[in-house]
Amino acid sequence: EAYRWIIRLGANAHEAQTFIKLTKEADIWDFVSALMARSGIIKFQPWIARDVAQFIRQTDLPLNSGYDAIHVRRGDKLETESRQEVVAYWHSQGYDRVGQFPTNYIPFRHYLRLWDSTDCDSYWNGFQTQATTRLVYVATDDPTTVKEEISKLPKGSDGTTIVAGCKKVKFIFAPVSEDSAFHINEGGGKVDCYVRYKRNIRAIADLMVLTKSDTFVGEFVSNWGRIIRLNRLVLNDSPLVGERKESSGKWLKKRSLDEDIEPPAFIRDFRVAFGDLISPPPGW
Repeated sequence: EAYRWIIRLGANAHEAQTFIKLTKEADIWDFVSALMARSGIIKFQPWIARDVAQFIRQTDLPLNSGYDAIHVRRGDKLETESRQEVVAYWHSQGYDRVGQFPTNYIPFRHYLRLWDSTDCDSYWNGFQTQATTRLVYVATDDPTTVKEEISKLPKGSDGTTIVAGCKKVKFIFAPVSEDSAFHINEGGGKVDCYVRYKRNIRAIADLMVLTKSDTFVGEFVSNWGRIIRLNRLVLNDSPLVGERKESSGKWLKKRSLDEDIEPPAFIRDFRVAFGDLISPPPGW
């Protein structure tokens, strides 16, 4: 029965055989999530897809080239789920008392350190060239503060931002309007269907952009991070699933803490900014 069910979901014969051998709930969830992401079984209504595509076209993000993405969730999370992580971060920076913390949030430069892996020593010695500008899409509910943080970073002659001393970056933000908020349940206008619809479209557009980025920096404290993780899962086509692990490159090991086991699915380059490195199961 499980074999026929997963075939109907879009699996091939080899994948179905792999699926019926899975016993851990986390592995089953990851396998199904990766298969659903590939098959496109969940689709938007035509008018939702149209308006999301139109919103994305309003950004400066080219749709025919690679880009990375960073999700900075602040807002109400700073007083609830993220509070402990903020305190832990500033303690790690040498601040003992809460009253001494420079900010009540984790600064944007922390996300950049996780995102950037450039060896600037090699660059300046001529072994690596910065020929192109890297595009980084920033999704945040605090765009004003994040833009201020970026403005304090070094700038290149062409207006780009210099990260890590040698990497040229162009940061891209979604257009902001006065009657729009970042998250679906955020801000006013909950009784105004038009405003609420615009807010939902903006949120879904950000979700799509973050999901399809080459490299993503975020966390699992936010619901967005957990949804993005599910949509970035890719099935492992190795015949050694459940046996000795043979992963490499920009693939982040999935939920299992056993580094020697080949997982049924990988997450496309997902870098956790803070908090748990393992996402809770869907619906948590």
